[in-house]
Amino acid sequence: IMIGWGQEGLPPFSLGYINLLAWVGIIPVSVMVAPLGARAAHKMNVKALKTFFAMFMILVAMNMWRKILMGG
Repeated sequence: IMIGWGQEGLPPFSLGYINLLAWVGIIPVSVMVAPLGARAAHKMNVKALKTFFAMFMILVAMNMWRKILMGG
């Protein structure tokens, strides 16, 4: 919030870089869906879960590098 305070061009209902409308939407959905994710993770094979998470993290890292190297 403090870093983005006073920045121009931010969407309405923003406190710095925090958009309150997005926050109000994300929090309840996260609270409702978190138990489903935990239940699914406990039912999965540990090796499969670790592999899936590793692949996800690799994709996230590749996307970050793409944005850095290609300019967004």
